[in-house]
Amino acid sequence: MYLPERIDGQKRQWGQQWIHGNGDKIEVDFNFLAVPFTKFYWEMYYKYRLRQSQTKNGSGDYEDINIRETLEKDNLKKMNLEEKPPTMKQLAGQKYFELRKKVIEKSMKKEVFHAKGVQGFWEKNTNRKNKFVFDKKFIDYLEENRKIWFDAINYELVLYLQKINRGRPLAHTVLLKFKRGNLPAHELREWKELYVKPGQFECFYCGCEFKVQKKMPARDHVIPFAFVGTDELYNSVPACTKCNGEKSDALPDEDRFEKVIKRNKTIKNKENYTEEEFRQSYCDCERKYHIGDKFRFQKRDCP
Repeated sequence: MYLPERIDGQKRQWGQQWIHGNGDKIEVDFNFLAVPFTKFYWEMYYKYRLRQSQTKNGSGDYEDINIRETLEKDNLKKMNLEEKPPTMKQLAGQKYFELRKKVIEKSMKKEVFHAKGVQGFWEKNTNRKNKFVFDKKFIDYLEENRKIWFDAINYELVLYLQKINRGRPLAHTVLLKFKRGNLPAHELREWKELYVKPGQFECFYCGCEFKVQKKMPARDHVIPFAFVGTDELYNSVPACTKCNGEKSDALPDEDRFEKVIKRNKTIKNKENYTEEEFRQSYCDCERKYHIGDKFRFQKRDCP
């Protein structure tokens, strides 16, 4: 988190209306804290389906509380908001005023005020119930040590989330700068031998043949990357850009998945692969991540 009203001489992209400097003090509105808080949770909920609470319901099942309820599809619809997370700048706008208000009241105030005045880091503005006064020297200290704090907090967050999202690789989810890469070199060579060098390929999901082009074949993750967090040849199939885009983060149906299992028997580079574990990963993804219909064979007019 950074607090200056201007950065490198330019107004900050969002939130400047909620930050006011006064000598060695900085006054911050609750809305400024609500934006990154909501954005972070919304991304993890929408993209990765992660539970972030250990609270149990009457049936003994774990459920999320507070902010997840606010971000459920039906509740967003009542506020005329889309299910897909907005940008931070959008989230700071008037359109999301009601959402920010609910997040502050239901998910932030109690916890923040419970920690009121920890080691003199901040104090509540008694004249304005939704504002805090920070000592600037502490903000400067956090900024100077941003990377240390960032890594330490993410490490603790991974440990916490791993306890309540068992069977999920979480590093790629929580470490926000982590990006998907390419296949390992030996697997990439085999991929090119199979699907690029012949000059044409068959889309795994529609069966149409296409000429190899700059963005085709697209390498589709059979089990979504957002769930597995790794790039492996055995979890990759060639797809046309249309099928790849429409499938997105869905699982393929059972018939398509069995075709992958059959294909995997023929590839050479599949380090650490076992059919049993791959099937288990498919089942885990269906149970813990997948939402909606599975992606089936697409009947298209082939070019």
